Amino acid sequence: MSERIDQLRARLTLSDLDALLSLDAVTNRYLSGFAGSTSAVIVTANRAILVTDFRYSEQASAEVVGFELREATDFYMREVCKALSDTGSGRVGFEPDRMTVKSYREVQDWLSTVELVAVDGLVSKLRACKDRVELEDIRRAAAIASDVVGEVPSIVKEGMSERELAAEIEYRIRNKGADGTSFDAIALFGERSSLPHGEPTERRLAAGDIVLVDLGARCNGYNSDLTRTWVYHRIRTSRAKEVYEIVRSAQEASLAAARAGMSCADFDAVGRAVIRESGYGANFGHGLGHGVGLEVHEAPRISGQSSEQLEEGMVVTVEPGIYVPGEGGVRIEDLVLVTAAGCEVLTEADKRFAVI
Repeated sequence: MSERIDQLRARLTLSDLDALLSLDAVTNRYLSGFAGSTSAVIVTANRAILVTDFRYSEQASAEVVGFELREATDFYMREVCKALSDTGSGRVGFEPDRMTVKSYREVQDWLSTVELVAVDGLVSKLRACKDRVELEDIRRAAAIASDVVGEVPSIVKEGMSERELAAEIEYRIRNKGADGTSFDAIALFGERSSLPHGEPTERRLAAGDIVLVDLGARCNGYNSDLTRTWVYHRIRTSRAKEVYEIVRSAQEASLAAARAGMSCADFDAVGRAVIRESGYGANFGHGLGHGVGLEVHEAPRISGQSSEQLEEGMVVTVEPGIYVPGEGGVRIEDLVLVTAAGCEVLTEADKRFAVI
């Protein structure tokens, strides 16, 4: 964690800030190692403080090294403000998308000498490139997700509901050693597979249905994300295989193009061009991918509107899709590590068109 704090301190200096104040649990876990849900982190040029309350004091003592630990015995935010005041900081940076208006106002009301300065990406940009320890956890989460996806063809059976399949997927993820799931598993059948983030229902599986599953495992706080699509028992329409192969081609082209230094907008354009030239441009409405780490959706954002670029050490999804309302959809998603030479695919699951 000390290297992360050093990098943050360098960013504070560049931004002419005396301190960082973070009330965000994910940010605080990244900086301190504390996995509890309630905490504040204050980092200055020579101090690092973690504030929590009685419920988490013992946990913080076991998990956190190199921080001053303070237990809130008064109103929690008052204790946070007291700790911040003790540092003598004037200009205090915070990430605006990770502090509530209520907390912002409390700090302003109680600390008239502090100037709160909103700085986008103050910590989230550090989190975008993963270190060796983070990659170990992500690789384990990716391996578990890959194992479970590989078992789906043997799990599904006629008459099974989407909810039943999703529940079985989540059970298997935990049973293979994950701390939990990255998100509620998505299992969609037939025409409902055209919903990019549809929620499982009592819709029952029948021959000829598309089966789309999107799942992820979480290990030591780090996530994976993986999607596969099949057809159950028989091909109902010729379009199912046609669309599948277009999506697979789009993903293959994207994986071949990925490299550090490439703009995220240009990366998005590679797979999108394949789908557009095949006549389905209007049916691919989301970005090509996103960063994955302590959060399943984090920097960078891979879309035509992104101003970011791929950097060595980023872990991102590559997930083109085609969604035809009333008929169904296909998405193929893998988790990849961006390298200087290209990318390394971390999820290993067959993506050949298959009738299961």
